[in-house]
Amino acid sequence: VFVEADDESGAPLAAGAPAEPRDGPLPDPVGTARTTRLWAALVLMAFVVALAAWWSQREPVPVRPSADAASGQEPSESGRVATVAVLPFRDLSADGSAEYIALGVPEQILDRLSIVQGLTVIAWNSSSDAAASGPDAAAIARSLRAGYLVEGSVQRQGDALRITARLVDPQSAEQLWSETYDRGVADLFEVQSRIADEVAGALRQRVEGVAALPDRPLMTSSIEAYLLFLQGRVRLGRWTVVDAEEAARLFERAVALDPSFAAAWASLYDAKMMAVDRRRGDLDVARRENRQFVERALSIDPRSGAAYFARAIWAASNDATVEEDFRRGAELDPSNGRGLVAYSQFLFQRGEKQEARRWLDRAAKVDPLSPRVQFRLVMQNFGEMSPQEIEALLLRVLEREPDFHPALQRYAKYRWILHGRMAESTQAIEH
Repeated sequence: VFVEADDESGAPLAAGAPAEPRDGPLPDPVGTARTTRLWAALVLMAFVVALAAWWSQREPVPVRPSADAASGQEPSESGRVATVAVLPFRDLSADGSAEYIALGVPEQILDRLSIVQGLTVIAWNSSSDAAASGPDAAAIARSLRAGYLVEGSVQRQGDALRITARLVDPQSAEQLWSETYDRGVADLFEVQSRIADEVAGALRQRVEGVAALPDRPLMTSSIEAYLLFLQGRVRLGRWTVVDAEEAARLFERAVALDPSFAAAWASLYDAKMMAVDRRRGDLDVARRENRQFVERALSIDPRSGAAYFARAIWAASNDATVEEDFRRGAELDPSNGRGLVAYSQFLFQRGEKQEARRWLDRAAKVDPLSPRVQFRLVMQNFGEMSPQEIEALLLRVLEREPDFHPALQRYAKYRWILHGRMAESTQAIEH
């Protein structure tokens, strides 16, 4: 009845609309057109009334993820949950000069921990959202379904840094590990690696099945390029034209300082494509102009999961390498919630619904608070739910991200079709 398709991951959707019928010669164009429009309006009105009546009488069918993602947790053999969330660190600097470091340090710790076998690491967006809800560690852990939390603080004075990190058991409020590092800004890479190593070691002592932290080369040797990269990542995550364009400028400065900075090249491609997409520009032209950036990233670092995801997300629909890139991205960057959602949607559009649901469950597990994840869960289960359930779930998405336009559009549609609330519908569409 309704064609429910939208892609908030950035990937263009394949065209699927039927061809318009050709018009034949009309003996009376004005009269025939008027009659046709009248009958069409009457038929549409009758159809909408019948549809609303039928739909409102359906029994609610609750949406449940598959068994392996119902709890979002993976109990280990010792009974503890092998899921960790790395929360944003607090900036304790008097002038706020460590804001991007306080965001970037935990994100890079998360990036390193995400490749540890036997450990599920919550995606950065969900960890950030949960931390913003309040300081209650137990409540944060429940919302993320995490067994452990990593938290900390950063204080900067000139080129001097004090970074404190700790691993917390939210159930008992016990601090399992803690360390304070007094270093210079130039030692930031070393500190991030040390924290990731210590956290992984502490978890291995408490949770069976967690492997050792594998080595991963430094993203860049330039601290100035790295700080620009962190600022760009924050801007890119806001999903607006202005922020995407500013993020691209920051990434361009980063790669100018360090041409071997693979992650910055991949993010530059992502930012350029996102800016064009948000403006509804020509993605084919943008892809030809900017593909060199993601190819450069992969030539520098063939194990960059973010680069594979970016290439797949913005690929043309007939690109034979899309699925291969998605799978490679998921293997190398398993906590990339955005990439996992895009992969799920790609499979869903190809008709592989069970496989699509499996990857969406995985995305919900690592990024449980993401509005995009929750929205895709609604869309993939659209035919199994009552309109009341759909509206309730859309409202939950909008409570978390009021400007999430696909949910706004659908919520507006249902307020009109099912309730006749034209004013509310118009207000939502205008927003």
